[in-house]
Amino acid sequence: IVYRWPDEFSFQRLEARMVGPNCTTPDVCQYGCYPSNRPLNEGERPREDDNESSSPSSPPASIVGSENDSVRDQLDSEWFDRTHEVILPDAMPEQNLKPDRFFHLTPQDVRSSKFFNGKSRIQVIVKLANIHLTPKNPTYNGGSWHIEGQLNEHICGTALFYYDNENITESRLAFRTRSNREELDTGLGYQQSDYRSIARTFAIDPTPPHDSTVQDIGSVLTRSGRAVFFPNL
Repeated sequence: IVYRWPDEFSFQRLEARMVGPNCTTPDVCQYGCYPSNRPLNEGERPREDDNESSSPSSPPASIVGSENDSVRDQLDSEWFDRTHEVILPDAMPEQNLKPDRFFHLTPQDVRSSKFFNGKSRIQVIVKLANIHLTPKNPTYNGGSWHIEGQLNEHICGTALFYYDNENITESRLAFRTRSNREELDTGLGYQQSDYRSIARTFAIDPTPPHDSTVQDIGSVLTRSGRAVFFPNL
């Protein structure tokens, strides 16, 4: 189904042509929505921009309530996310769609035989890997991010079986997918430098120096006896 659906089934994509927050505090934000718009709590030191004059008895801004204060940054961020929910893409209402636009999938569409266009043979590559930890080598930092093989090898999927997993802490197999960098640059509407909304909408970190368009989409616990199957996309 994963490989057939673009050609054989009608479907509806969730499209995000614009990203941004839904401001619920317009009186506070006024001319722009920023985490630093958060009203200060009682006893908090004024922000640097608001503190036009200071007295010798005031503690240095670098120590208490400065713009580099991690506690203040966290409070600002939590307030902003709470009061500025990101506008997420959603499916179009059913009444707005033509019948042939739906993803119609029935049990009869799921094959139990004659896979790969009825080919009589498929090639299976078997690999066996062990990771053995010792007091001298007590940690394993994980493998590299990759997909199997080259395009011309037409590897359609991967099957993993964890035959043993003993006397170690929890381990997981993580998955990522890559966003379209060009579409983000030219096909997405957002306010200038509003990387925060892009990050919240697509779960990526586009801000320099990270500049990443890779999404973490989840992980699977790799306990003993578990089999994991996934397409090579």
